[in-house]
Amino acid sequence: MTVIPFKAPGQGLTFDELVDLYLASRDLAGTTRLAYERTFTAAAGEWGSDRPAAMIGVDDVERLLCRWADAKATTANRHRAALSSLFAFAVKRGEVTTNPVEATERRRQLADRDQRRAIDRADLEAVLSDRALPLREKTLWRLLYETAARANEVLSLDVEDLDMVRRCADTKGKGGNDETLHWSTGTARLLPRYLDGRTTGPVFITARRAQLEVAVSDRTAGGHARLSYRAAANEIARRTGWTLHQLRHSALTHLAEDGVDVPLLKAKSRHRSLRSLERYVRPGDDAVRAVTDALDPTRRTRRR
Repeated sequence: MTVIPFKAPGQGLTFDELVDLYLASRDLAGTTRLAYERTFTAAAGEWGSDRPAAMIGVDDVERLLCRWADAKATTANRHRAALSSLFAFAVKRGEVTTNPVEATERRRQLADRDQRRAIDRADLEAVLSDRALPLREKTLWRLLYETAARANEVLSLDVEDLDMVRRCADTKGKGGNDETLHWSTGTARLLPRYLDGRTTGPVFITARRAQLEVAVSDRTAGGHARLSYRAAANEIARRTGWTLHQLRHSALTHLAEDGVDVPLLKAKSRHRSLRSLERYVRPGDDAVRAVTDALDPTRRTRRR
């Protein structure tokens, strides 16, 4: 148990003491806490854990952020956000007069259009049919595509949530609403193989046993932890260059190309409004070309 020496606001906390107070005052999710702790550990290594928090300035923060200059903008901005939250807490306590992180620039995150496009059906099927693809990824990606679900909804599933006969699962959707996900034959064939007899615990789990203590609900009887969003996202990006969200996007686009009515698309995607659904219902070039050819007024039709 960490003992935090009591100091009234303004009595000169060290950086290490400030971090301990900050973490103790926040009800952070496990993965968020670990991410913040990594940032603060790097900062302590750069500035010194015993350095007074009030002596840390803009130049110190900029020098630390240079450590992630070659990382993705999202990664660098995540570290910056953790530091900004810490020093905002320090300002509120009266340990520092200003937040030095606010004077640094947030890196611009460029939107990658390819990441927002639907995946070609042939490319998707080629990847999902690849014998070299690990069974966990094959099952997860197929389930995400067939359910058109958000990644967090699927990663939060427990084995007890699955109805293997009806091919559906209950989950918590956006906003905490109770939702039902439905899948097809591809997933129905893969799930029993992947679960390999497991009847409780998280559906998608880490390949190795968890090195850190995790909540009971996030581990199996064998000690494996629930697969995190970050690990799942990194794996699909490393293997394909896609994002987890592209599987949902692709599923809805392909259904629209197949002529599925908008009300059914809305039910499948569980969007609250049609306007939110519009950005997904964008048929690809092949579909546009096919309908253009089919409706060509000069097209010769075969007569019986």
